[in-house]
This record gives sequence, structure tokens and C-alpha cells, in this order.
Amino acid sequence: MTTPAPATAFELPTFWAPITPLANTDTQAMAEEIGHWLHQTGVCPDPEQAALMGAVGAYGTGATIPSANGLSARTMARYMAWGFALDDECERAGASEDGLHQLIRRVVRLVQVMETPDALTPDDDVWVRAWADIVQDLHTIAQPSALRRAIDGFRGYALGVVHEASLQRTATLPSLDDYLAFRYAHGAGAAVAAMVEISTGVDIPAHEIDSPAAIAAAQTAVTIVQLDNELLSRHKETEGGEYDCSLVRVLQNEDPNLTLQDAVDTANALRNRILDTFLKLHDTLHPGASPQLRTYLEALGHLIAGVTMWSATSPRYTSDTSPANEPRLSNTDTDRHHPLTLPKDIARWNRLTE
Repeated sequence: MTTPAPATAFELPTFWAPITPLANTDTQAMAEEIGHWLHQTGVCPDPEQAALMGAVGAYGTGATIPSANGLSARTMARYMAWGFALDDECERAGASEDGLHQLIRRVVRLVQVMETPDALTPDDDVWVRAWADIVQDLHTIAQPSALRRAIDGFRGYALGVVHEASLQRTATLPSLDDYLAFRYAHGAGAAVAAMVEISTGVDIPAHEIDSPAAIAAAQTAVTIVQLDNELLSRHKETEGGEYDCSLVRVLQNEDPNLTLQDAVDTANALRNRILDTFLKLHDTLHPGASPQLRTYLEALGHLIAGVTMWSATSPRYTSDTSPANEPRLSNTDTDRHHPLTLPKDIARWNRLTE
């Protein structure tokens, strides 16, 4: 007699990634330096944790933002290491009222310090102080327009944090139609897109970077990354007792008849539909684009491919999973004919490719 799988068990689907990933070995070599910085700032008081997160930042940046070099690479690696460490800190803090208030105060300060790096006060915690180190470098390497987009992105993140906290307080979930915009906000999607832009070192003409198609290319690329992160980190987060407001949970909430595996497969199929849209946007924009915009479009593609490649080997996602749950990579979209109800954002993005 076959023992049924636990209700929380699922197998990761194949990740479709038809873009050739790159890896910047110079950035990966910064792991020890980034770990030392995390320990020195007090973000990771434990030297072993600092070393682990330093490797996460350096190897993750080397794989996902390979265009970053020199000071740009160090800045992006610090940003990634700090961001993942902060995410873990928020998980440990739990959902207390004091923890929520502290989180809101912190994200407000992050935006303020990003605008004015010298605006630190004695009351700022180690996270904000370490953030000021990153921001000082961002002000050095970023074009003014890209820096402004990054600042605006963190404002959106602050609102997303409050939205997520309000959902948790009321034990509710966003609708499927609203989910992608919600995820983009509380996952700092616009800030991530701006960081990728900053890493290229190019100044993209305003009429191009602000066009609906270019904005959609950035949104689709980062959304794919966010959905991949959800699937790859699901075991870690559910086992830690985190509030589950993922696309998988939203799909099950909308259709209670979906099993967990059905919801995972549907989330992956939606992800693949968004990737198909990104590729169409890329192919539409690329031929007539400026060299600067073409560089940015390639960087967005490398972000998508790099996250899949890096996450497949990163101990952050694979150390506690069974072989059945290790990411599988493919150049072929196996879910192209999966019947789907498309959220409004996917429909909006698709209209730009028609």
C-alpha cells in the first residue's frame, strides 16, 4: 500500500529558462569581503552567518547581475547580502505589533537615507547604518534618473510592506487579479529593476526607459524572478511558520479544489506565460532600441536566467530539500498549453506585444 504524500509535500516543476546565463567570477570572489562587511556593521554578528550571507550576496550578484563590475559589483553584492539578511531578520521577528511598527519605521528610514545618505541619526539601527554604506556607493555609480527610479521603487516597497502586514493582521489574501501588483510592490520590484539598470552603467534615454513597453519588460522580468523565488523558497518559509501570501496560496484560495501540487504547477504555468511575454517585449524593443536600452534588456534577461541558475545550487534554497525538490532546468516551456485564467497584469502586458 502506497503511503500518501503529506499535504505540504510537492515537487518543483521544471524551470523554463531559454536565456543563456552568465557568471561574473570577479564578483563571486568578493564573498569574503562582503561577509566581513556584514559582520563589521553588526548586520550579522555571528561570523559564520556573515560568511554565508556574504557568499549569498557575492555569488548571487555574480550570477544574476553579471554586468556589474568594480564598485558596482561590490555595491550590488552588499545590497543582495543585506537584503536577504534583512528578510531573515524580519522572519525571526515574527508578527508582533512592536515588530510591525519597527518594520514600518525602518522602511521609512531606508527611503529617507537613500535620498540623503548623510541623514543618519544616533537612533538608527545597524540595518539602516549598513544601508547608508550601500547608498553612498549608489550615489557614486548611478545615473541621476536611475537613482530616482530606485528611490521611487523603495517608496513602493514601503507601501507594499504595510499592505502585506495588513493582510497578515486580518488573515486575508489578495485576489488573483491583484496579486502580481501586490507582489511587485512588497518584493521591491521597481527597486530591483532600477538596481539592474544602475549595474549596467548606461544612461538610457528617457523616452525609451519610460515607455510602456520598456516598463513592462522590467516588470515582467522582475515578476518572473519573484515567482521563481517563491517556489524555490516555499519549503524554507512554510517550515519557518511564515505568513503565506504566495501565488500558490492565492490560487488555492480562489479554487479550494486545487491540490498543492496543482497550485504549484499552475503558478509555474503563469510564470511561463509571463516569461513568454518578456521574450516578445524584448524582441519587439531590441531592433530599434538605443545601445543603452539594448544593454538593459540583455541585463534583464541575464537576471532571469541567473536567478534560476544560482538558485539551483544556492545552499539558501537547496540544503534542506530532497532531490525531488531540486530545481530542474529546461530550454522548453512544457506548460504552454496549460489552461489558465490570466490576471489583469498579464493581459495588460500581452496587449503591448499585439
